[in-house]
Amino acid sequence: MKKRVWILLVVLVASMMVWVPAQAQDVAWSAWLYDAVSGRMTEVDNTGALISQFQLPAEPGSTYSLNVAISADGDLVGYSASAPDATYVNIYSLSGQTTVFSTALPAGVGTSLDYSASAFNFSEANATFAFSFAALGDSTSGWQIRVVDLATLGETTLSEGDAAASTIVSPGFGFMLPLVMYNRNQEVKFLMLPLGTDGMPSYDAYTWNTASGAIAPDATYITPDVETLAQSGEAISTISDSRFPDSADPTSGYPSNNTLVVFDPATNERFVAAVLPRVYNATFIQGGERVAAVHYEILPDNIYNPSIQIIERSGEVSGTIDEADKDEVTSLFGTANGFVYTVPSGSDSGGTQLYAVDTRAIAGTFTPVEVWESAPGSGGVLMWVGDANPVAAATFGAWGRVAETAPAEPTTPPIAPPASSVLTVGGEATVQTTEGEVLNLRSGAGRDFGLLTTVRNGTVVTLLEGPTDAGGFLWWRVRLPDGTEGWVVESADGIETLVPR
Repeated sequence: MKKRVWILLVVLVASMMVWVPAQAQDVAWSAWLYDAVSGRMTEVDNTGALISQFQLPAEPGSTYSLNVAISADGDLVGYSASAPDATYVNIYSLSGQTTVFSTALPAGVGTSLDYSASAFNFSEANATFAFSFAALGDSTSGWQIRVVDLATLGETTLSEGDAAASTIVSPGFGFMLPLVMYNRNQEVKFLMLPLGTDGMPSYDAYTWNTASGAIAPDATYITPDVETLAQSGEAISTISDSRFPDSADPTSGYPSNNTLVVFDPATNERFVAAVLPRVYNATFIQGGERVAAVHYEILPDNIYNPSIQIIERSGEVSGTIDEADKDEVTSLFGTANGFVYTVPSGSDSGGTQLYAVDTRAIAGTFTPVEVWESAPGSGGVLMWVGDANPVAAATFGAWGRVAETAPAEPTTPPIAPPASSVLTVGGEATVQTTEGEVLNLRSGAGRDFGLLTTVRNGTVVTLLEGPTDAGGFLWWRVRLPDGTEGWVVESADGIETLVPR
């Protein structure tokens, strides 16, 4: 199967949703799903019951951020909404159904919430909220990180022009946006994302002490796709490491994630826990005792077959869920007894199915149970899952460690992918990206051409010209729904970014 990769308050009636009763897990949980197109928030529980659903407040005609940050207690949600006159960053109380903070930023800026958001945007006891922004396509305006005191609504800022920021190294290309990854103990940890580029295997990260103003390099957050375990402070991610096999896509030569990397705050070190080909979106599951990750198997004709792998802390793969019942996993979160994940309801329905997997009581064979399904056109992805009885860090097993002396993979030049036989000039395609990412639209066929804009997952484009081979990628000139024209890649990182309609 082909991969199909991850205003005032309006209360929507529950009758719009369809729910499917399911076998409840021993530990109850509830989950918030978010639809970035409509700004809709949906809460369901482990029985499949629809608890609440509403639309986040925004100015008419606003575009919502791709992600929202929900506090650890499930009460506050931070998001951005871009209106024609300004971009607003809001914090909304889910329990009180009221906006507790709102600030207007200049029109046309991008915020860190478009690329990364989690409970760690909020500090302990929801005392502060941290986010960042930068002017898209403008390298002269600079970036800024803001930490909002939610009691006084006062703000502490770090700007690109500040003297303390002079220690931050620029990669020399792209325009920078700090991604806030962690906000605890008066420390904001952030990585520097160069926008207007097509991604890097890893990024530079820093810690900003908001009390002293000091900035120091940070080894925890090396990619936007990092998950931190609250009980222990451990962080996991998957990256491409050229010291090990399968670090590059065999067709395009683009970096392919092949290692599970752990940062252990107890020893302040980062190490490779497992070597796994084509593995993405690593997530702590079963209360932190295990890890789940999305794996792609390459089938004939460059078709990528997805599955979910269950990985022990030792690095051993102890089980898989083949194809995850669908050909795309759009989000995945851990629970005390296992994990939950979402997939599209179907290619044309526009809905979402939510599955739960119990990994604690079963070894080796893991069966997903459908918990809930949305009505057509009213889907979303997981942004928060909460349950009782978190597992104590003391019960966690030791991490595996892969020797750094592992033989390096022989380097071979990228092989240009074959011309597409399905995409055709004059036809249409749907943009497909992994969770939280966007597709760059450039002024020409090649990564050296300027960035015109970014295109969201699910956008339908018209194919005007192509394919053109440049830099090991196939490029197509496309027209967006608003009439903007430019060039995009047909596939990258093993992902088919243009799906024929």
